[in-house]
This record gives sequence, C-alpha cells and structure tokens, in this order.
Amino acid sequence: MEFEDILRDVGDFGSFQKILIIVFLIPTFTFIPWISLNAVFVSSTPDHWCNVPELTSSFLSIDEQKYLIRPPKDPHCTRYDLNYSALLTSQNLTIDPGWPVKKCDLGWNYDTTNYDETAVTKWNLVCEDDYYKSMVVSFVFVGVIFFTPLYGFISDRCGRKPTFLGLALLIAVTEMASAFSQNFTLFLFFRLIIGSTMSSMYCLGYIIDEKLRPHKLFSFGISQTRSSSESEWNRYELLDRRSLSSVFNSLSYKKLGLP
Repeated sequence: MEFEDILRDVGDFGSFQKILIIVFLIPTFTFIPWISLNAVFVSSTPDHWCNVPELTSSFLSIDEQKYLIRPPKDPHCTRYDLNYSALLTSQNLTIDPGWPVKKCDLGWNYDTTNYDETAVTKWNLVCEDDYYKSMVVSFVFVGVIFFTPLYGFISDRCGRKPTFLGLALLIAVTEMASAFSQNFTLFLFFRLIIGSTMSSMYCLGYIIDEKLRPHKLFSFGISQTRSSSESEWNRYELLDRRSLSSVFNSLSYKKLGLP
C-alpha cells in the first residue's frame, strides 16, 4: 500500500490543506511572478530619438520632429548636423538624407505611449550606454547564483517559514528602494538583492505546500498563469516604473501577514 492510498483513506484534503491553499499557495504564486516580471518592465527600452531643444519647443508634432531629426541609417543615436533654428525660420522642412549627421549630444526624447519612465529613460541607457541595460538583468542572476545556497542554509537552520517571511520582507524593502533610487549603482545593488530571493521564494513556497496532494497543486499553475497575465495588465495601466514597483511591492507586505 502506498502512502497516497493511506492519505486517501484518512482524508487528504481537510481544513488545514484548504487554508494552506487559500492563504498561502494562491497568494504566494500570484506574488512571485509579479516581482520577477517587474525586472523586465522596469528595464524596457521605448522608442527614442535625439533631443533637439529647438524642435522640442516648436509647434511641430512629434512625427514631424522625428522626420527632421532621425537619419535613416541610425535613427536612435544620431541626428542631422544642422542649424535647426535656421531651418525653422526658413519654413523649408524638407530633409536631404545625404546631409551630415552627428551623435546625440543633448540627450534623448522617449516615446511615452507605453511607459512614462523606466530605468532606461531615467539614466539614458541607450546607444553607447545600452550595455548597462543588460547589466540590470545580469545582476539579477548574479544574485540568484551566489545567494540561493545561502538562503537554503538559513532555511535549514532557522526554518522554512521564517526564512520565507524574511525574504518577503527583504523584497518589500529593496523593491521600494529600487523604485525610488536616484543612483544607478544603488539601483543595480537593489536589483541584485531582489534577484537573489527569486529562486529561494519559489523553492520554499513549493516545499511548504508539499503537505498538499499532487493533484491539488493545480492551483499553483493557475495562480502563476493568472499572475503573469495580470502583471502585463498592470504594466499597461501603470506606465511609471515607480507606480508599477509600488503595486507589485504591496504584495510583499501582504505576504508578511500570512500565518
């Protein structure tokens, strides 16, 4: 006789298991994808072009400004090297693609259709500095590699539940700190700490839920799928990285109140 058969006879889905699903499993695997996918949203790169103050303050529409600024070969990192004040005065807004170009020297303008602000727009992580965007993602996985064994050791010594709640508190603090960070180095540090918790949160949540029968764990997949879909909806509604991180971060505080 298998252990599963004994559980079926004595009862494998009592009040404890039901409470575990409602107050722990579903909230946990709703919360984790929101935090992990937030790293993708906050480092997204919207469409961008060189900033030309003369055109930005003019009567021209955004599309007209793009036409006058963006060379066809490199529309994101270069602009035509010409006197835009004289161009506007002449009223001849015809561009010759053969005109000389130069690199963006006065910053960039960003398309705010999908995002008001991301880490990329905050620190201009484009063109020559676009590799910094990859560093944001890399630091997340550096945290996973070096901190997951440490959190595993802590959970063995202190218990899985205290470790899980401690990681939820750590995410709550660092996610909010990264959202309002004004320094890119600090932002990278906070993303490293947030990334360090992801794998451990998944593992600890699953281990704690091992008290459930395997066929009851379908709610794990449902919660995770629903959460991944909801995170995209929240990204669509909340265009600013601070607002997005704040909403996702609120789930961390909610986790601290679970039994």
